Amino acid sequence: TAALARSRFEVAQRSLRSAIVVEDVGETPPLSFVGRDAELTVLEAVLEECKNDEVARTLLAIGPIGYGKSRLMDEFLTRIRGDETLRVLTATPRHSEKDIPLSLLHSIVGTSSAERAAADGEHCRRAFTEIIEQSRSASAFVMCIDDAQWADLASMRILEAGLTSFSERPLLIVGMARPGIPKDVRAVWQTTGAHELTLRPLSDRVAERFVHVAALDPPDSQRSMQLAGGNPRLLHALVFAGSPPGNPQFETAAGLFAEQLTQLPVSERNVLSAASIFADRVWPSAVTSLFDGNPSVRRELAALCERKL
Repeated sequence: TAALARSRFEVAQRSLRSAIVVEDVGETPPLSFVGRDAELTVLEAVLEECKNDEVARTLLAIGPIGYGKSRLMDEFLTRIRGDETLRVLTATPRHSEKDIPLSLLHSIVGTSSAERAAADGEHCRRAFTEIIEQSRSASAFVMCIDDAQWADLASMRILEAGLTSFSERPLLIVGMARPGIPKDVRAVWQTTGAHELTLRPLSDRVAERFVHVAALDPPDSQRSMQLAGGNPRLLHALVFAGSPPGNPQFETAAGLFAEQLTQLPVSERNVLSAASIFADRVWPSAVTSLFDGNPSVRRELAALCERKL
């Protein structure tokens, strides 16, 4: 690992192991929740329908990268988690596991790595059914799936079967997905009668409010809004980076992202780059070990995750 890191970091030898040297830093502003009130209202209304009418419902929100799907889900979860009568579960499929049958269900029901080899579809179906049965005393069972475009088809079919079996129970399954969601996976959502929400670009008025609420008011905010094209994350990144008017580097999302990384404090850039060594899945303890156990690394990882970096 030290050999992999040495080309990109200053690596210091500490006794019998190597460590990356970093410094402590502060945090940057989080992404504001602005412009998605209508979508949030729909989510809350569908949940109320589930509770009041005791019916199972599904909802699929679709939008490109940066359109606020995860932020919308976070806001929805923040609001409903104050209701102790609800049973709430969350799941995030991984791109690396999208072609592995039942990978999503395994993460939902808590199948250990050692058990997965022997756990078939029937095992997952029974485990999921048991979770729903255990939620009988709750006013509703809510499951939120972020990055639903990576959900494996086998898991989705079992979720569909569960909804059919418990169609007169207060259940709500919410998915957040990119437009490229596979047709067969999207077809399962449609079979359940999912209410589809399309996240649209922010209007100019909402974009102005977004910048104001984020307490970011650069002199070139109008150009930032023009370049962002209604993409909330791109707009946030542009105003955070303080893009100078006419700088061609900011004409593409890739150029912006590269500049955004340069604006991060050195230690956060180091942590982000170190984490990238592990590719698709990162263990905080493993990244921390690269920095000689520095406790600030976990805080910086959490901050980077919060900003979806």
